[in-house]
Amino acid sequence: MAVYVYFFGTMVVYLLTCAEALQVMVWQYEVCLYYYTIASLAVVIPLAQIKTMHGVSFVGIGSTMAILLAVALVMVDSFLCWGSRGEVEVQAVGSSSFMATFSAFTTVLFAYGGQGKTRRRAGRSGGLT
Repeated sequence: MAVYVYFFGTMVVYLLTCAEALQVMVWQYEVCLYYYTIASLAVVIPLAQIKTMHGVSFVGIGSTMAILLAVALVMVDSFLCWGSRGEVEVQAVGSSSFMATFSAFTTVLFAYGGQGKTRRRAGRSGGLT
């Protein structure tokens, strides 16, 4: 039972992280976090239905291609803009809301804190199914 509670908590944190990333990505439009969460659900729920390692491997190939495409686009953009920006001044801003800080903390906590515990429980019980 505890493993499923952990999975639920992890799913909630991933969903919030995805919604916040979408909100930051298209910052020029004033859209509520609720709508980005619904859009994230539309992507996450079908992916959560994959139950075999064979299906997960195809999703992994798609994920790898998406990462390679993003890196390639950033590299092409940086090479096209090389030298056209002039002098850039960087300023560090350190203020953050409570919700953003709490969300970042729980993301790290769920990502790194519970993996070993889940593996130990799965090993003792014979699997997660």
